[in-house]
Amino acid sequence: MSEEEQLKYLLKTLIREVKGISSVMILAKEGLPIFELINEDHNSLHISALSAILYKTAERLSLEGKKSYMDFVLIQNNDGKIMVFECGDEAYLSMFIEEDARLDLIFAAVKKTIKNIEEVLDF
Repeated sequence: MSEEEQLKYLLKTLIREVKGISSVMILAKEGLPIFELINEDHNSLHISALSAILYKTAERLSLEGKKSYMDFVLIQNNDGKIMVFECGDEAYLSMFIEEDARLDLIFAAVKKTIKNIEEVLDF
């Protein structure tokens, strides 16, 4: 199975196993998309760039507050949530989540998915 097929399988499995994830993307820390399963009305270049900026900004704020490690960024609005997780040393995992999604299930599934992505991308 090619790298692209493996990533597609991992992201589809994540969406299938966790109700409420509507879009998911793996992106390089520089802000460029690596692989995505997103809705057609979303622009992958914008989402990847903004996700990288969001994580880096939150990480900087965390360091200013003397907090040493950051696991994820969560934005919540009236329509749902956006989460960005660090995925190895070279990537992020960004996702759009519906309002009623269970975060406990997302955290468990994302931890496993990130480990598998790191193996596929050899991080």
